[in-house]
Amino acid sequence: MNELKPDDFEEFFRDVYGYEPFPWQSRLARRVCDGDWPRCIALPTAAGKTACIDIAVFAMAYQASLPAKDRTAPRRIFFVVDRRVVVDQAFEHAKSLAEKLADATDGILGQVAAILKKIAGCECLSECQCRPLDYYALRGGMYRESTWVRSPLQPTIITSTVDQVGSRLLFRGYGVSDSLKPVHAAMVGNDSLILLDEAHCSKPFEQTVGLIRKYRDWTEERLNTPFHFVSMTATPSSQLSDDQVECDREDDHAHAELGRRIKASKPATLVVAKQATGKNWRTPFVEVLAEQARTLQSKGCSAVGIIVNRVATARILADELRRVPSGEKSKKPGGGHESDPDIDVILLTGRMRPMDRDAIFKRLEPLFSGKAGGLTMPTFVVATQCLEVGADLDFHALVTECASLDALRQRFGRLNRIAARDNAEAVIVIRGDQIEPTESDEDADPIYGNSLANTWQWLNQHATTGVFDFSVAAVRAMTQGMSPEKLAKLNAPSLDAAVLLPAHLDMLCQTNPIPAPDPDPAVFLHGPQSGLPDVQVIFRADLGEDATQWAQIVSLCPPSSSEALPVRLDVFKRWMAEDNVTKAKVTDESSDVEGDRTRDDGATLDSAGRRALRWRGPVSKDTTVINSPDEVRPSDTYVVSITDDSDFANLGDFPERNPEKNKRPTDQGDEAFQRARDRAILRLTPLVHSVLPSFDDVPTDDEDRVNEAIAGAIEILKSDPSPFIKNAAEYLAKEKNRYKPKPHPCGGFIIIGKKRLRQFDPTFIEAEESWDSPSDQPVLLADHNQAVGLIARQFAAGCGMSSSHTETLGLSGDLHDGGKADPRFQAMLHDGNRRAADICKGKRAKSVGQMPSREKREAIRARASYPKGGRHELQSVRLAESDGVLPADADSRDLLLHLIASHHGHCRPFAPVIEDKCAEPFSFDHQGKTLTFTPSPNNISGHGLERLDSGVAERFWKLTRRLGWWGLPWIESMLRLADWSASDAAERKSNDE
Repeated sequence: MNELKPDDFEEFFRDVYGYEPFPWQSRLARRVCDGDWPRCIALPTAAGKTACIDIAVFAMAYQASLPAKDRTAPRRIFFVVDRRVVVDQAFEHAKSLAEKLADATDGILGQVAAILKKIAGCECLSECQCRPLDYYALRGGMYRESTWVRSPLQPTIITSTVDQVGSRLLFRGYGVSDSLKPVHAAMVGNDSLILLDEAHCSKPFEQTVGLIRKYRDWTEERLNTPFHFVSMTATPSSQLSDDQVECDREDDHAHAELGRRIKASKPATLVVAKQATGKNWRTPFVEVLAEQARTLQSKGCSAVGIIVNRVATARILADELRRVPSGEKSKKPGGGHESDPDIDVILLTGRMRPMDRDAIFKRLEPLFSGKAGGLTMPTFVVATQCLEVGADLDFHALVTECASLDALRQRFGRLNRIAARDNAEAVIVIRGDQIEPTESDEDADPIYGNSLANTWQWLNQHATTGVFDFSVAAVRAMTQGMSPEKLAKLNAPSLDAAVLLPAHLDMLCQTNPIPAPDPDPAVFLHGPQSGLPDVQVIFRADLGEDATQWAQIVSLCPPSSSEALPVRLDVFKRWMAEDNVTKAKVTDESSDVEGDRTRDDGATLDSAGRRALRWRGPVSKDTTVINSPDEVRPSDTYVVSITDDSDFANLGDFPERNPEKNKRPTDQGDEAFQRARDRAILRLTPLVHSVLPSFDDVPTDDEDRVNEAIAGAIEILKSDPSPFIKNAAEYLAKEKNRYKPKPHPCGGFIIIGKKRLRQFDPTFIEAEESWDSPSDQPVLLADHNQAVGLIARQFAAGCGMSSSHTETLGLSGDLHDGGKADPRFQAMLHDGNRRAADICKGKRAKSVGQMPSREKREAIRARASYPKGGRHELQSVRLAESDGVLPADADSRDLLLHLIASHHGHCRPFAPVIEDKCAEPFSFDHQGKTLTFTPSPNNISGHGLERLDSGVAERFWKLTRRLGWWGLPWIESMLRLADWSASDAAERKSNDE
């Protein structure tokens, strides 16, 4: 295979997209192939900045022939924006690239795909199932959303937000369990490229990552893993030198396509909504916005985008535009306007479930750049700031609420985006009480501060007869030469981040147990005055009235991120406090910018209210029902029932919701499960599928009656209008002998297919945490340890680690689960039966069969006399210390013992305190040596590693100083991911048999 050359990028790009790259893209590709990512990419909107993803992927393939220590092209590429809506354009871009590489067999695409597979560690000789490139949209807040960290070698593109990526980088991943926090930190902080789009909106995050780049080198031993951070913004910092900035040049301006985009005129009329003042500003303001949008549409603009600054304004405006204007048609009896059947109004906010947003973007496809026609009727698209960045939409006309200059420049990037039309009209509307700056920042706009009023005055100063040209070229000409101080007054206020100090990192890197006090990552991501965080809300129809059963019911069909609605903390608390009599008003006054500084008004909430299930996984003791808003915690996931009379309208925006009837959101559990795990599932209960009959008369212990009832229900669902339900029913009808029905506590059954449907790309499968997942076939402990050791060595060598670290990782894998040889643990793996465990041939690594419920797991543990909360990995440490298997080198010895102790996320820095009064001696065979565990009667745990003088904490801090805050978890992740990989391979083998 011929090696790639930097100039091959143009052929690569052309084969992917069918056209030539812009000049700046070719220049940047050559620069990156040579190992030099710029600190900043300063290009206007619509200049094709998402091509940085293609450049990063090509450079990764180009540098594959270099020794690992000389490679600067990372395997993981993060495309990050400061918006709640993940960058849909970047995600679709990554998806398209990955799919074309997966299908490529020859030419330069086939060559790059083969190299990427080799980078990923693929050693297939035929019928290769390895993927050259993975892609993920990381939303967070969801149990088991860790698929993207499945291998340290896999080339991967991740699109996400500042909160999701930043919190992980700081060891406090939002929605990530404490045990997985160091793995996520390692995978973001090593062998990674972070592309921050519209970085001027994310100054605190940019500052924090700048410090992290320095702190990564504060180590005694460097691991030489690439880490790059690149800001993408039209307004780069004046502190950067010219060679640190990649920008458009004369050849870009002369380019036929890019030059036209830069120069395309976008005249905007400036309008004041004079009556929109004071506390009651919204109604007259919405009326002016609607009037301007309808006027533009009457001029022949079939697709009008309207972008406003608050979620509540967008909702009210969408309802207003759906109504027939007064005087055009008769009003409905009793007041109110009729809905206009000749107008399509699409509402798009960050307060939508991902699957709902996917459905919306299907309707918006005719407005994607380069699409011609396709709209069936005149369309209004009402949106918040979620469309400012990362949305490849091309409106025919635009109405926007006035905002800061940088925000307006982004919004105008959605108007005549690729200069495909000769003209493009726009209107900028401002409230009557915002045209002048306020004396106090507290009285200014809560989102944009005085930059909103300053921008309005600046626009008027440069307007001609009330019209301002928002073309890229015109705005550049007017801002060029402007002092940084003056320009800062026009741009949205961006507070400096709290300074990240080494002392903060010493606290943040302690992930289990979390120290007190614990630094809040938000102050490093958005500044010390950032607003309230979100929670994730799941809607289910099958919870029933008995809240004590909710955890068990949800465990039967665990939530997935694609059905999770992001709701601001204070809004959800208000909804929790609302009762069905008083109907307290719940209004979302926030914007759609992460770190939004609009605040809760501090109103006292009643402690009694609605119920919700705090979901932290099926076996977690923290999965519990809450009854008070005081129990709501930021970034957690909550499951609520949709069978009562609750008003869900202000929690989020649901495309299927009829504003006139206020329909409840749908239960998306079955579809979300299939999307996440690619396995068929049907909750056969009339609570979920109203067409099904009651199962009350079907005895659960009568197998024939159960199978007959299930077959009848499946036959009914074969005609379901949802393709997901229909496909699942058809599949399960054929696979009736490959699943075991589970009774639903509220009546009915749940059935889950055993094999993958293969209807989704495997990148959408959410990984199972191997230590919680039983196997379908017996897995021997010796075989599992050997597999983990082998894979850990492969991971380490592939990542360019030293031979010493590689061997230490391999040996840690060989020994990591030795503690499972405890006879009591073996009894747990045999349903608590000690005799069955004793007569079994070979010690097991996992139980066999389906995962039992939390209650049954506890009963099995008690029957086996295993200590509650017991940690087999701590016994593994004592086994490793028992008989000459440790490396002679003291540093390697410390690392090996720490890797074994921490391979389930504990011992960072302290071992958990577990009382074990029944600890007993046992042995474990390793390569001909018998390692023995002998409990000490002087320690409450038997192993004594919970003691402060045990060496566990001392080793953690010695290794942290030696390898760095991100270096130690990087090595830890090699063992932990090898453990996952070995378990996954055993499960796949079992399913294929």
